[in-house]
Amino acid sequence: MTKIRIANSLFVFAALLGCGDSDPIDSTITPEYVEPIEAYLIDNDTVTVIEVTNPFLPSPRTEISTETILENITSLAAIDRDLSGDRDDERFPNDRGLTYEFFAYLSSDAPSKLFLYDASSRRNQVIFDLDSADNRVGDTLFCRILAGEIADIERLKTDQYEIKQELKIYGITATDNCDDASDLNYYVFNLATDSDAQYSVRQPVKRDSEDPDLIEYDIRKITYPIYKAQRETTNESFFSSSTLITDSQASNYGFLNYNFELNPQATNDTDRWSLQRPIDVDNTDTYQYWSEQLASVDSSLKSAKVLNPSIQTDDPYFIAFGNQLLKLSEREAFDLILEADRRNSLSTPVYEWTISPGADETNINILDSNSVAIIDGLDLKLVDSNGSESQVRVLEDVNNALIPSEEYILLKENDDQYETLSLIESNGTKRPIVGQTEAIQTFAYQNHFDYHMVASGGIDNRFVQSHDNGTLKFIPAIEDSAWLSLKNYLQDKTEQLILHADDTSGGVLRSPKIYTFDALENNGQGELKGTIDADFAIIEEAAIIGERFGMIWVRESFEDDAKLKAYYFNPSDSEWSFTLVSDDTIAPDWLPFILP
Repeated sequence: MTKIRIANSLFVFAALLGCGDSDPIDSTITPEYVEPIEAYLIDNDTVTVIEVTNPFLPSPRTEISTETILENITSLAAIDRDLSGDRDDERFPNDRGLTYEFFAYLSSDAPSKLFLYDASSRRNQVIFDLDSADNRVGDTLFCRILAGEIADIERLKTDQYEIKQELKIYGITATDNCDDASDLNYYVFNLATDSDAQYSVRQPVKRDSEDPDLIEYDIRKITYPIYKAQRETTNESFFSSSTLITDSQASNYGFLNYNFELNPQATNDTDRWSLQRPIDVDNTDTYQYWSEQLASVDSSLKSAKVLNPSIQTDDPYFIAFGNQLLKLSEREAFDLILEADRRNSLSTPVYEWTISPGADETNINILDSNSVAIIDGLDLKLVDSNGSESQVRVLEDVNNALIPSEEYILLKENDDQYETLSLIESNGTKRPIVGQTEAIQTFAYQNHFDYHMVASGGIDNRFVQSHDNGTLKFIPAIEDSAWLSLKNYLQDKTEQLILHADDTSGGVLRSPKIYTFDALENNGQGELKGTIDADFAIIEEAAIIGERFGMIWVRESFEDDAKLKAYYFNPSDSEWSFTLVSDDTIAPDWLPFILP
């Protein structure tokens, strides 16, 4: 029988950070008793806490509930600042997985204010007010904010691309109109603790116990620091096209920035590229390492997207830039003296699209450091890093998309009736992998896929399959099943699980069970993990985010306008059960990159 004891004591939490100048704190909400946030849902303009079950708390909670903590949000910056080397630090107790410590946000209810919400203490605070007497410089509106990102150096040393956030917020302000580019100001707001200001809340803290049947909680007064913000002007390009790029072999990282500059008085407009690098190993601040100003050949606004932001030293970065594909070597990015080579690479595309929409993620696949497959109209081509190109195949006049793969050219075709998946060899030979399906679900950089098909005899099923160089692995395909690609932030990897339902007609999984995948079993089913008591066709995203925080996002049908639903589960449970926490939400773009 489990025994519970509760006591009271005092525990002081202090963050050893520097201080800065700011306004007096106002409009704060400090609760008297709270439990630290374990799970949450970020939506269009709200953040909702998922109150997980815990029968051993002082106020036992046996059912999952939700509470909206932030609403009317116009811009949000979530901060997860524990680097992997800090996870044994007392400031981050049990802080594994993706745990946001703070939410900085703007609200339509108070457009002059920047707010900070502490997820540990659930305290809401105004940390900067443009209308206060000390801060008035002419701007009155916050337009947009971004979190200050850094690379996790310890992860980088093990060839992993993991982004964390610093205690700084990048913000755009305006005098009257956020849509008027000439009215905008660009700042960084540095957050620091006020050494003279603290507050306390009462919280349950679990004791260590040698008795596995004894769960003891102390109700302790936890003391937290109050934060202040100080602003400085910053680089405008952080807000246009900015990508954190890394070279894991050399442990280099920096921000590659692009900004289009309109010059009415000059002959040409300008494409300005720059690299911001960290000042020191503490990753606290960055400085402009180089800046290149090039005449723009296109007066339209463009964005620059680095397609492979994490590379090995000998590999180049490939950049989708309007209708161009650019290549920038690691040395050109991180060696200051290679100015001529860098300018040449940024002004000389390795490929230019002739047909709209130009460079798009669905028509580019980086195969290796010297070979990129692209689709231009109906032309499938191979382009090398020197700009040489070869025609591989003329495609059918249907909707074509390249599936990301480091090994093969994988082509998904949709003729508005059927979808097919094929492997295209370098000589242009097309080898169908599966054809005439109602819908195919593929996974980037993986050979797994599943599909819905109405087979001969009217059999209407969802099938699981995998391939090796285009050759199917499962003969026959596994019926009434689908893959579940689960991002596991506790283990920094993606797990491939398998779903099974007794009825998958129409491609819909009806109350499917989740299993680990076992290649030795004919049905692929290993250990039973749980059951999702819902019907759905598309698994948009699934993740284990924390020790007691898992989420899955699904759509009920294959229709483009099908609503996205979100379900919570506790990964620590011996058998997962799923609770609907939103029946109409948005895709979780806030989930960071994780290795497939």
